[in-house]
Amino acid sequence: MFRIVVDKKNCYVLLTRFPLGEIGVELPVELRYLQSNSHLTIIADELVTGNDLLLLKFLVSAIKDEQKNVSLELVVPYFPYARQDRKTLPGQCFTLKVVTDIINSLNFDKVYIADPHSHVVSSLLNNCVIMNVSWAFVFENKGYDRENIPVVIAPDAGFSKKAQSINTGSQPYSVVQCLKTNGMLSDLQVVDPKGLLAAAKEAYIFDDICSRGGTFLGLAGEIRKVNPNIKLNLCVTHFEYTADLEKMFSVFENIYTTNSLPVSPEAASNNNFHVTNIYN
Repeated sequence: MFRIVVDKKNCYVLLTRFPLGEIGVELPVELRYLQSNSHLTIIADELVTGNDLLLLKFLVSAIKDEQKNVSLELVVPYFPYARQDRKTLPGQCFTLKVVTDIINSLNFDKVYIADPHSHVVSSLLNNCVIMNVSWAFVFENKGYDRENIPVVIAPDAGFSKKAQSINTGSQPYSVVQCLKTNGMLSDLQVVDPKGLLAAAKEAYIFDDICSRGGTFLGLAGEIRKVNPNIKLNLCVTHFEYTADLEKMFSVFENIYTTNSLPVSPEAASNNNFHVTNIYN
């Protein structure tokens, strides 16, 4: 779904769906008589499919037809296709490049994204601004002290650098890194030379995205080989609704995420599933 913000007011795009699946786009009344140099922000609450990208092109075309001299920004917290950030085999499509080319062709003044799965996104996307995600809300009112500092777990080498700069407010924390020695979950190793994990009462696994959840369930199993009684929490910027919540909550005490993707009714009704807003 797309929203357009003008003068701090949300305007919702009108869609028509035809029998064979074609989509028609119509601007709401508030946007049909735009003034020159108007400033509009398109918020993509969900931009994940080819249809969503085509709809975005339709929407920008409709706006420019009304007023060519308009300033446009795009907010797309979860940037799609970042998993396909290179060609690894002959014949493969460099999908991320195709998607960024489509968005670049729309000439946005700024494109706001949050915690992209690949750093390649910001190098390919014109006028890219990466939004800050604060995790301070996770640690608020927890009553940690010097003898009970939580452990932050980086599930791979790629997230290890990010883990050192996680914004937890004033709460100190220690970082433990995990490594997939052969790029495989079955070969995952917990790198903890100081024994922080074995002594910890509680830990937080941080990552950018949770899809089906298998990686984190496997990681939790490895962690509990080191410390069977540790309380585990999962913190991910993007939580896909394909994850098996029953399995996830059999392992994790709490799941923390953002509103970068729609939240399923099942997740929304669970008191241990916590969502913070990174955009309105």
